[in-house]
Parts: sequence; structure tokens; C-alpha cells
Amino acid sequence: GAKTYQARDNQVFNYIAVLVGLGLTAKLYKENTSFMYYLYVVFPLLFWRWTLIHGKALGNIIFDNISMTLGWARSKTFYTTDDSETSKSNVFLVLSCLVAIEATCLIYYYRELSSLAFLYFAVWPLRKNLPIHLKAFWVVVCIFTAIFPLVPVDYGNSLKLVILGGILIFVSSLITLTYPKISIFVHTEKPTTQFTGESDLPIQSPRQKSFQQYLHIHRFFRIAQLFLLSLSIVLVIHTTYSLENKKGLPFVNQVLSWATLFLSLFSVFFPIPCHMIDHIVHLFTSLSTPFTLLSVSFELLFFFAFGIFLILWAILETRSSHMTFSPGQYNSSTVTLQDLRRAVFYAFFCYVAFFGTGNIASMSSFEISSTYRFTTIFNPFLMSALLIFKVIIPFIFVSCVYSALNWLLHIPSSACFLLVIGISDVMTMTFFFLVKDTGI
Repeated sequence: GAKTYQARDNQVFNYIAVLVGLGLTAKLYKENTSFMYYLYVVFPLLFWRWTLIHGKALGNIIFDNISMTLGWARSKTFYTTDDSETSKSNVFLVLSCLVAIEATCLIYYYRELSSLAFLYFAVWPLRKNLPIHLKAFWVVVCIFTAIFPLVPVDYGNSLKLVILGGILIFVSSLITLTYPKISIFVHTEKPTTQFTGESDLPIQSPRQKSFQQYLHIHRFFRIAQLFLLSLSIVLVIHTTYSLENKKGLPFVNQVLSWATLFLSLFSVFFPIPCHMIDHIVHLFTSLSTPFTLLSVSFELLFFFAFGIFLILWAILETRSSHMTFSPGQYNSSTVTLQDLRRAVFYAFFCYVAFFGTGNIASMSSFEISSTYRFTTIFNPFLMSALLIFKVIIPFIFVSCVYSALNWLLHIPSSACFLLVIGISDVMTMTFFFLVKDTGI
């Protein structure tokens, strides 16, 4: 049958890979090359073997997406009749993704252009059938986030901005704890293994009896997070005044800073029986505590604005997908143009996470005073580790939000990984063409 032919074809491809590998190995051995050259041969050989074996499936996916883009075919399986995209909009979406990828490369040279991107994001969902208060909040957050790429990197230290950022994060986290529905505006209807309330549990579920206990534990951890966040703000204020008065770093403050850092990171791994969006809010509060301790200027305000922006982005994508796809008809094995668009957004968000407040190309661009809440004794390894940790905190949150969004939309992680890798390859080729070996 079909499986027999497929196994036979796979065996033929294996034989071809072995013969080509032996031929290349003999050639390299004859030329007396180094061991690294053998590795250069092995990886492409394995890649093309895998490509030939799965070539039919890959060809079908590529053909379906090209056909859908050019309007040659309509997929009645994944799209409803009323919401199917026109060929014109599909072509426009593909061209927009290509332009966005190239524009992201240009932003590496002109950081201020990312502000224009956030203004585009402000108008992006306005035509969608979404609640008006959600659109208004989204526009305000986008405009607020667009300010930070315009701020000079060498802004200097400002304790007031750190305190303001910490207070805003504390108040927003307190609001989501007091009014849980605000964190997602309206809970989605997509099936999930996480629970949003006691009514979501099946009547026969053995966990229903202990759900209230889980809920109390979740509330306790959220309150503990708020306590750690408020403690970090107090530590920043007291330590800064102590250093300004030439009293050095108090030992109690140093111990509390390290304890707050590890306890906040430990709470991230605690399982919470709630909606995935609540997980994102939980993660945002947990990462805000160490970021507060490592902030010296407006970067905490940036993390607040960027974090709220990403949470709203996940909400908008989830709500929009429910209006685009019919329930139960989305096939997780198919990659669509909307998945490509989200991958392009993710690539841009990674850039913003790294370059939103500084230049990651040089560690000297960051204030060494960011580490003074943990140590004042010059230790290049420890200080560099803390600075690197500070730099990757926004990137960690971006990656977690993107992963959670794909989980909510039932998109396979492998497909998203390949999309991001493909986008990165296009950007890499662009940078290669921009490299100059002569002149300025």
C-alpha cells in the first residue's frame, strides 16, 4: 500500500545519503582536511535527506499557501465562507511581511524608526470587530511605548523614574489581582487545560473539590509577588540614598536584594490553575521585581509599557482568531499567513526587547550602578552576569508571550520555530549585503 511505497522511497533516500556521504568523506580524506570539514558535510547531508523524505508534505504545504495567497483556491476546511480572505488581502499581507522584515533591518541603524512601528500597531486592530474599550486602551499603550525609542540611551540615573515605574507595575498587578477579569477583559471560549473558574471544571473532575484550595494558593502567590515588588522599590530607594550619603551598601539591603531576586524567580515556576493570559500576567509581575532592582532610569517604565503592550497583543490575537476561524475547525498541522504575520511581529518585538532602552552591542552602554543593589565591590564576572540578566528579561517575557499565544491558538511550536528561523535568515542575508569591506 501507500506505507510500503513510502518506506521504499525512504530507504532509497537513505542509500543515496550514505553514498553521497561516503563519496564526500573519501574526497576530504584524500585532501587531508581537518575534522571540521567533515562536520560541514554531515549537517547539510542530514538536512537534505530529511527534506527529500518529507518533500511531498512540504510541497503540499507550500503549494496550499501559494494557492491561497494568489486566490487560486479556497480552503473550506480551515476558513469559514464569510471570513475567507480575498486574494488581494493575501498578497498585501505577504508583501507587508517582506517590507516589515526589511524595515526591521533598517531599524538596527535608525533606532527611532521603531516608534513609527508602534504607531502602526496602534491603528492595526481598529478595523477588527473588537470591544471599543480594548481598542482605546491598545492605542494609548502603543503611543506610550513609542516614546521610549526616542529617548537618548545616555539619559542618566533617575530615581524618580524608577519609583514611578515600580508604582505603575504594582498598581496594574494589584488591579488584575482584585479584578481578575480585567486581565483578559473577556475570557475566551477556546478549550484549555487551564481553568478560569470553578464552573469550568467538569462535574466528575476529582480536582473540583480542591479547586478552591488551588485558588487560595494562587492568590497567596500573587500577594507574595506584590509584596516582593514593593520590597524591591523600598530597597532601591534606601540603597540609593545610602550610596549617595557615602554610607555604602547596607548588608541587610544586600541580603534582601538577593533573596527578593531568587524568590521572585522561584514563583515563576509555580503552577497556577487559571487561564493562560493570567499566567502571562503572573510572569510579568515576577520578572518586574528583579528588573526593578536592576533599574537606574527609565528602563522600568519601558518594561511596564512594553509588558502591557505584549499582554494586550496576546489578547487581541486570541480574540481576533476566534472571529476568523470556526470553533474546532483549526488544524494545528497547517501554517497560515496569519502565523507568518505573528512570526514577523515576534521578530520585531525581539528587537525592541533588546534595543528599546539601550545598545546591546556594548556592555559599557549600561550603567554599572545597576548592580549596586547587589554588590559594590568590583567583580567583573558577577556584574556582567547581572547586566546580561537585566538585558534578557524583556526578551524572556517576549518569548513566553509568543509561546503562550501559539498555545492558545493551537499552533505547533515546531512550525513557529521554522517561521522565525526563516525570517532570521532573510534578515541575515540583508545584513550580509550591507557589509562593506572598503571605505566608511
